[in-house]
Amino acid sequence: MRKVIGLAILGLLLAGSAKAQDGLFFPGSWQASSTTGTTAAINTTLPAVPTQFTYLCGFSIDSSATAATVGNATVALGTVTLNFNQPTNANNANTPVGQTFRTFTPCLRSNTANTAITVTTAAPGAGGVISLSVWGYNR
Repeated sequence: MRKVIGLAILGLLLAGSAKAQDGLFFPGSWQASSTTGTTAAINTTLPAVPTQFTYLCGFSIDSSATAATVGNATVALGTVTLNFNQPTNANNANTPVGQTFRTFTPCLRSNTANTAITVTTAAPGAGGVISLSVWGYNR
């Protein structure tokens, strides 16, 4: 009986800590989005849900082109925009694809409820191939 009570108390403590740590256990409706492109910048969005905040937990950009370049990827959280350095590597046999990979713990929250979060890449340029994936949740 003591073991059962101890496990029940442990479960309640863990449930309370999960609630206190936004984003760690994805307590809302899971969202993911992905897109691809060639020479121009691309974007994808975690959609808004009425009365709920949108949380961005991470994004991944893979980019290559004829010539290497560097630009800024942006994350629009509503009224705030964050910038991230995004390399595009030359697409030859000796160079890996340029990667920008970010995870956020806790996840980044939109400024207000019912606000989408959009991630936009830099343009890779001539001969470009680019992919973008984002993940998060609404709550």
